[in-house]
Amino acid sequence: MTGLTGVPGAFGYGDSILVGERVRLRGVRDDDLPALAGWEMDPGRLITVSNWVAPPSEAAAKERGGKAARLQRPAASG
Repeated sequence: MTGLTGVPGAFGYGDSILVGERVRLRGVRDDDLPALAGWEMDPGRLITVSNWVAPPSEAAAKERGGKAARLQRPAASG
């Protein structure tokens, strides 16, 4: 790969690694938050991926998911 020289090149590169023959990955959307919160509150999943012992509340899990979604959105121009 050659060096990225601007935003369009970076987005093009990102698109090329997020799309395959059988899968197309996308960013987190607001309507994904209930499912993400459910996963974060699942004690069986939680204990295997973190150092937390107790699952977070639904509100805390949704807040973390919302922060991740906001970080993935392009900044508003103007």
